[in-house]
Parts: sequence; structure tokens; C-alpha cells
Amino acid sequence: MYRLLLIVVLFSMKVSAQMKWKPSSRESSIWIGDNTDSLFFRGDTVSLIKAPATTDNYMIRHDFVTLVFGKAGALDISATKVSTWSVTKRKGLYTWQFDPQRQLLTIFFNGGKWAVFRLVSEMPVRLESCYVNEPEITTTKITMKRVRLAQEPVIYSLFYHWNKKSLALAQDTPAIHQDRLAGFLESWKMNPDSFHHTSLRWRFLEQISAEFNWKDKRWSVIEMIRNGEIMRVDNYLVFYQGGIAHIMAYRYQTDKWVKIQEWQERFKTTGLVRKIGNNAGSQGHNNGDVVVTDFTAALPLRVAYFAEYTVPPGSEMERIISHSR
Repeated sequence: MYRLLLIVVLFSMKVSAQMKWKPSSRESSIWIGDNTDSLFFRGDTVSLIKAPATTDNYMIRHDFVTLVFGKAGALDISATKVSTWSVTKRKGLYTWQFDPQRQLLTIFFNGGKWAVFRLVSEMPVRLESCYVNEPEITTTKITMKRVRLAQEPVIYSLFYHWNKKSLALAQDTPAIHQDRLAGFLESWKMNPDSFHHTSLRWRFLEQISAEFNWKDKRWSVIEMIRNGEIMRVDNYLVFYQGGIAHIMAYRYQTDKWVKIQEWQERFKTTGLVRKIGNNAGSQGHNNGDVVVTDFTAALPLRVAYFAEYTVPPGSEMERIISHSR
């Protein structure tokens, strides 16, 4: 299958991108796209051609990707390398959703958002068979723009930039703590260009966004993995108002974040990173690794990592994490 050259003859004019696709337009259909130099997986603009019912005689000579859209969101993705005619099926659970209002195709991998594309145009194409006596057939070509997370609504943009700053922590972290930091970031499944709906940080952000409006506020988040007989994951949301720090403590329990405590303290600062520096190295009391981030509205300003027992004693952060051990 997919072995011989076909010539794609474009005809007619592009249909307006305002034409609304529906989820049913893709159910139980196969689409093929150019994957030269991994274009489908990396490019900002991708095109897909709806495969005809009989595809053996109507295919493309360059490397291509095949997407098989099933019902109920099922999706199979495979990549064909034409030089060897080898087909590699992408492992893992891929699913898809289509938002007809925003014309967004979202592909998920193992429950996490993997890629988002916005439909920008549709046009008919004629495919010419490799056999002289076979007639041309007409099918559909769509062109889509990849949507980077930074272009998504505010919560996605915040998440994107938060992860990006956190991943840059390795540049300033002492070599002795590099492995610990890598393990911490892996626990949070951080990637600037994709995210997991099951990740601890994303779930925390969803949780607090339902009850906390960060607009026009200065606020901080402390993320901590507590070591011990039973490892615990605790987060602290801190926002500042008139010299008072409002603090909410959360614990990750049974696949969800649960608020366990709420209190106020008088702080002379409106940020934790600026006040305590970055990994001062003092003998602190934090029985686990910590990442702390300061925000202004939806923008992460500063982030710092503290390995176990390095949070400065007497600092505002040390007071917070000691309050609900």
C-alpha cells in the first residue's frame, strides 16, 4: 500500500477557512500528509489529503504520515519512509477531538495534549493514477496551522511559560543537585510544547483557577515533594494583599488536589524567590525538594529550586512549608 507516485493536480480556488468542519467529517476516515524531514511532527503548517477508498494506485512518493480517525476519538498514527517502504506505527494511546466553533483539531497522547491544529483552508484535489487507463479521482485537501501552547487561552499560556522557566532551572543548579532536579521535573511531566492532563502541575493549575483569580495579583506557588516513609506531594498558593500573605496548602491525594489548610501571615515581601535567592545552601528544615515560582498576573517572573534541607532557615518559605507538615 502507498507505493507509487501520483500527481496531485490542484483545481478550483481555496474554500474559505470560515467553512465549518464538524467532528463527523473525520470519523472513520484516513488522511495522509507530507512528512519529509518530519514535517508533520515539527512544521508550523501541515496539509492532509483525504485518502480515497482504493489507495494503492493513488499515493505519494515522498515520506508521509497516515492518520486513521476512528469513532469515539480513536486515532492511529503511522509514518512511512518511502526509500525503504518501512512503516512505523506510533506507539501509545492517541485520541482526537475537534472543536467546530474554534475549528481546532486536538490530538492527545496517553491522556495528555500532544498537538493542536487550526483549520485554515480546504480545497478539492484531483489525484492521477499511476495506471494510464484509470481515471482521475477527486478528494479533499486541508491545510492547518499548528497552535503552540503559548498561543492558547490564558491558562495554557501561563502553563507553557511556567514549564519553560522551570526547565531552565538546570542552568543555575549546582552539579551535585542536577539528578535530584531532573527527577523532580520528571515527576511534574514538564514539556514546554505539550502538556499532560494527568500531570501534577496542570491539575493543580486547573484546581486553583476555579477558585483563585490571578488577574492583577502578585502571587507565588511552592511545589514540594516530601520524603519519608510515605512520600507526599504538597503545594502552597500564596497571594499578597496589603502586607498580608494569604496562604492555601494543598495535598495530592487519590489522583486529585485537596485543600488541607488556609491561613494568613504578615510578610514584608510580595515574592519568595527574590527574597531568599536561589538555593542558598544553608541547612534548612525542608524534608524534600522544592520549586518556588513568583508570578505577576498570568506571567511567571522568577523560579528557584531548593534541594532537600537547603531552604534558608527563618525565611518566609521555610515558615510556610513548616506550617503544615
